[in-house]
Amino acid sequence: MNLTPTEKKIYDIIQHNPLLSVEEIAGRVGISRASASVHLSNLSKKGWLLGRGFIVKESQNVVVVGGANIDYKHQLRAPSTLASSNPSRTYSSFGGVGRNIAQNLAQLAMGVDLLSVIGLDALGEQLLAKTRLAGVNTDHIKLSQAHTGSYSAILEPSGELVIAVAAMDIFEELDPEYLRSKQHVLEHASLIVLDSNIPEMALLTVVELAAQHDWRLIIDPVSVAKASKLHKLLGYNLHTLTPNQDELAVLVNKPLNTDDDLLAACYQLHVQEVQHVWVRLGARGSLLSSQTGEHHWIPAIQSDVTDVTGAGDAALAGYIYGLLEGASLADACLYGHAAASLTLASTHTVNPELTPQRLTDLFATAR
Repeated sequence: MNLTPTEKKIYDIIQHNPLLSVEEIAGRVGISRASASVHLSNLSKKGWLLGRGFIVKESQNVVVVGGANIDYKHQLRAPSTLASSNPSRTYSSFGGVGRNIAQNLAQLAMGVDLLSVIGLDALGEQLLAKTRLAGVNTDHIKLSQAHTGSYSAILEPSGELVIAVAAMDIFEELDPEYLRSKQHVLEHASLIVLDSNIPEMALLTVVELAAQHDWRLIIDPVSVAKASKLHKLLGYNLHTLTPNQDELAVLVNKPLNTDDDLLAACYQLHVQEVQHVWVRLGARGSLLSSQTGEHHWIPAIQSDVTDVTGAGDAALAGYIYGLLEGASLADACLYGHAAASLTLASTHTVNPELTPQRLTDLFATAR
């Protein structure tokens, strides 16, 4: 469960000194003893404190390296007319594949650090505050004089994309020097997630560090255009790649028309040291293929679709949740489907009602 800002502050204090009294904790936070007692009780109920003496829960920690930006959707009120003004409804949200994955993980009670870059502007301040409030550790995000990244999509009344523009130059600042300076953060992670929006050299830097230190890496190709960045990463020992069918075709440089083609493409990646390939297949569900020779076809979980935005980010967070909770790989994928289903039914890119309880309930029903 998510922690309130005060609960998070108290939890951080206890992590560093679990022997403090209630009075001492109250004094450090600047609240009354009675209020501190209530917050400590809530931490226990939420499972973050175990037993007496403020024994903190051993948490799995994930580091996400990726984008954090503002998303704008402009949905036209009538069919688009080029070279003219078009009335629209406009929606904005806090986005970025890496940031979305991180928020989903935080809502699933996972410890998560985000390595990204945000501008020192008003939008950046809002983005940073929203991400921190969601439970993501933002202490290691790089702050820049450049404008915070943004993505703007023009949609037909039907929801079909007319054109989109991405102002993402700021992410060029996610350079090898910055990432090497965060090695102390990366090395304490149970898993590291890479979002392929970041520059090729940034991806390569983290992969090379992981190879030296035997870190577990999961990489999301993000899109067909960005999947081509991953060719230089093949040959390193990667835990999981999560392409859709079109992205997988780019990774193996050949068309994939049949299920046998999909399996052959996965095998090609296994030969190049990718341990697991989780291929997202939309309404069909997904294919999980492993270096051991095992493969599983996993059905999708039906959902009343409200908005597809963010479903893939939620799916990857659900998969990670399953892995770190000790589920089998196939069950971890089913956790991913459950998280995606909950997100598809929401108007939000990150469903605020995604919790461990709701996720495990849907997983149990689907299983």
